[in-house]
Amino acid sequence: MVIRQIPYVLLGHLGILLVAVGRMACGWLCPVGLFQDLMYKIKSEKIKIPHRLDYFKYATLLGLVILIPYLHGEAWFCKLCPPGTLEAAIPWILWNPINLEFQQPTVDIATIGLLFFIKIAILVVFVVFIVISKRPFCRVLCPLGLIFSIFNRFSLIRMKVENASKCSDKCNLCLKDCPMEIKIYEDPNSSECIRCLKCTKCKKVKVGIGNLNESVLPAKRLPRTVPGVMSGRQETP
Repeated sequence: MVIRQIPYVLLGHLGILLVAVGRMACGWLCPVGLFQDLMYKIKSEKIKIPHRLDYFKYATLLGLVILIPYLHGEAWFCKLCPPGTLEAAIPWILWNPINLEFQQPTVDIATIGLLFFIKIAILVVFVVFIVISKRPFCRVLCPLGLIFSIFNRFSLIRMKVENASKCSDKCNLCLKDCPMEIKIYEDPNSSECIRCLKCTKCKKVKVGIGNLNESVLPAKRLPRTVPGVMSGRQETP
């Protein structure tokens, strides 16, 4: 079964990306991250996700991504993933192209079963949570983000907070717009940091390559935008 094979090529490509930038792809390239950031701008009552729920994505990775697919040969995370429903399942059914071989619609609407409606229900709950809380999918469910996070402490791109010992809850300028709700001065290269660089509005927060004692890029030199889809830093002071 293909699902039980180790994807060496995919892991190789991801490894190169992760060693270079760590979890930065989550902050700048992920369309799901962008969608969550935009939906959070909707005016509503907001809640904070307890940080203890951050560990739930370990269960997602081990259970839905590794163990269950290996035992049953079904990629259940892909079947239930709310971004997958939003980006693939719904557009595919709405488009429903004609199968050129049989000259019939690809999807027989009459055969849509219970699983599809379960996917829709999960998507609705997901949308509600992304409106009232910051990046719940990234923080609680995303297994790919969890894999990326392991490399934050080893990647070439590094974060640093100057005089971090003097930082306190009285300021928290870095926390104000942080989509992951972390205090970067407590752990500059935290596994939860997606390196969106919004925290660089604080002059103490620096980003650089390798040893930051030798190579540091001031926040004012960071690019305002990058080509393509991104969900990271969108404004500078």
